[in-house]
Amino acid sequence: MDLIKTKRLWIGPPGGPGLCFFLLAAALHMPDWLRWTAAVFWLMAIVSATHDIAADGFYMLGSVSATRPPLPAFGPPSTASA
Repeated sequence: MDLIKTKRLWIGPPGGPGLCFFLLAAALHMPDWLRWTAAVFWLMAIVSATHDIAADGFYMLGSVSATRPPLPAFGPPSTASA
C-alpha cells in the first residue's frame, strides 16, 4: 500500500464499503445472482482488509512519541538474551 499512496489516503474514502453494499443489493436482483454476490463479497473482503491494514499502520505510526519508547514492532532489535 505504501508503494501506491499514503496510509491516510487508503483510510480516507468511506464510500468503498457503501459501494459494496449497493452492489450487493443490485447483485441479488440479477439472473446469475449467486455468482455476482460471491464477486461482491470478494470485493468487500479486499476493501475491508486494505482499510484495516492502513488504519492499523497509521495508528502505530501516530502512537510513537518522544516521551514514550517506540512499540516493540517498530523499535530497534533487542540485544538482551533470554
